[in-house]
Amino acid sequence: MSVAGIGGGGWAAYAARGLNKVGVASEGEGDIAAVRKDGLTTFAKNAKKEAWLEKLRQWREEAMKAMGLTEEKLASMSSEARSNALRQIEEAVQRKIKEAMELAREEGKRKGGENGQMSVPQFIDFSV
Repeated sequence: MSVAGIGGGGWAAYAARGLNKVGVASEGEGDIAAVRKDGLTTFAKNAKKEAWLEKLRQWREEAMKAMGLTEEKLASMSSEARSNALRQIEEAVQRKIKEAMELAREEGKRKGGENGQMSVPQFIDFSV
């Protein structure tokens, strides 16, 4: 069997094992091991959590950049000024979270059809 440039020789044995030509595990191999260890549901929950944490970090950085702040500037501020700046950053992040949740809710309603039910992805845990 041949799949998009992977024929019967050369790369086929490595591709089947998830290894590159020099025998190093590919990036997806860690995901497969995590699914085998914890199950698909836990893997999916963890992936979603990591994506949200990354998005929160990104929104925090955007808010700080909009305010002209860096971590160093925050550290050098007086405690009152730092507290005020952190509050403003938190408010900006909370607005972004609210916007994202409203967008997801509207998307779910749109996909839910006439009855307005939200479309929710379903995961099945095949771990043994």
